[in-house]
Amino acid sequence: DNVDSKIENKYIRNRIKINYLNRLVIADMWPALKSSVISKNKDWQKRAFEYTIKLIEAIDKDVLNEEEKIQWIISRGITDKYLFIHKSNRKLYLKLLQVLFDKFDANTIYKLKKEHRYYVTYMEKAVKTNNTMYIYKFLAVRRLERLKKKLTREYIKKAIDKRMTKLCTKGVFKISKLLPIKRNKVILASNRSPVLEGNFKNINAELSKHKEFKMILYLQNNKKKKSYLAKQYFDFATAKYIILDDYYRQLYGYKFKAKAEIVQVWHACGAFKKFGFSSLGQGDSNSIKFEKNAHSHYTKVITSSENIDKHYAEAFNIDEDKVYNLGVPRTDNLLNSEYKEYMRL
Repeated sequence: DNVDSKIENKYIRNRIKINYLNRLVIADMWPALKSSVISKNKDWQKRAFEYTIKLIEAIDKDVLNEEEKIQWIISRGITDKYLFIHKSNRKLYLKLLQVLFDKFDANTIYKLKKEHRYYVTYMEKAVKTNNTMYIYKFLAVRRLERLKKKLTREYIKKAIDKRMTKLCTKGVFKISKLLPIKRNKVILASNRSPVLEGNFKNINAELSKHKEFKMILYLQNNKKKKSYLAKQYFDFATAKYIILDDYYRQLYGYKFKAKAEIVQVWHACGAFKKFGFSSLGQGDSNSIKFEKNAHSHYTKVITSSENIDKHYAEAFNIDEDKVYNLGVPRTDNLLNSEYKEYMRL
């Protein structure tokens, strides 16, 4: 109402509303809506759908047809998770679709049909007939389409190549474990960036000053050659120190020699959200098997403060005496007087 009364230009007014709605949808609406659907809790779902219906009804038609994010969330975003919706709420979700589709103009329908193929056809039938049967038909067709894709020669070839690559890397790792550990070999491994940044930039700079260490970097890349992967897993099996700054899928489920040190220098400062084992059972968290594969090989964890040691111990399922509050490497510059003087200039 304030926007309508203070801004006369319709197009500027709508752009402000669209930008605000986009922020509302991404940061507030979708995480809560998605969590309520996945929870399978009928009361949470009911409240979430009722609130969303009121929100859609309150949004200007022109604004809604410009806001693509909310179009996707209410339609495909939730429909793809339809089987999570409690039976008592499936009609309520259909009502939400009806409110949404009632505000769609011809251009939006055309665009959605072009982007989502048969999806809109089934949803339109569900909305017009007030029958959830068409949602089930869509899910069945989607399943058949995915199955058809998996049966293509190219897909099967990729699946076989992926499986063979995994077997080869595991084989290289197991054979390499028979060799002695190189006490001077230090690996920095991360999928966060293709270049050194954050904690790794500081760690590499400091350790490189000491000639006794041989620094090896495995950063984000798209290399799939078997020769590269063979060297990578040979290094993982023979390194004394492997330092990580996040989840690192390439090591999930691997067991290292007792003398190897797998150190997690988590990328965050502090503990502002639930992660690892601490997040189990919340929203769209990972499974306990996933978290075990991801974190069971850590021998040490570095934190920014003793106040959060217990939170990291819980998150990584590690004894608290293996958590060291040494500070976050990338914040070392805050204690550097020359650097602080430079930044003030």
